[in-house]
Amino acid sequence: MARPSVKLNWATTDIIEQYDFKKGKGLQSYTNKRPPPAQLQASGTSVRQNWPRSILNYLFNNIFLWIDFFDNRNIIGDIHTTTTAENATTISERLGGTWILSGTDTLAGETVSVFKKTA
Repeated sequence: MARPSVKLNWATTDIIEQYDFKKGKGLQSYTNKRPPPAQLQASGTSVRQNWPRSILNYLFNNIFLWIDFFDNRNIIGDIHTTTTAENATTISERLGGTWILSGTDTLAGETVSVFKKTA
């Protein structure tokens, strides 16, 4: 499976919005992101339950923050070993960045390819 070519970001900016819901309270302040309440996190949503915009923004933003974390978890100089027949191009596509084959080693009686991240 190839890495997606488009990287989305979602609700990367924290915004406080003012809105009058015409309920006699005037302008109210609302954040564009807020975590779901503990009860919703524990049980999930009910049938036909609407998701508030701020919770959806929070969830999508959190997902993309984790994607960034995993994309950037390997830094230049990191080492990756594999017993599979992957080459440097395949490792670079799978892990992100540029990896070179540094050689082979023996680990637990198996020969492994050793790759080093260079960019």
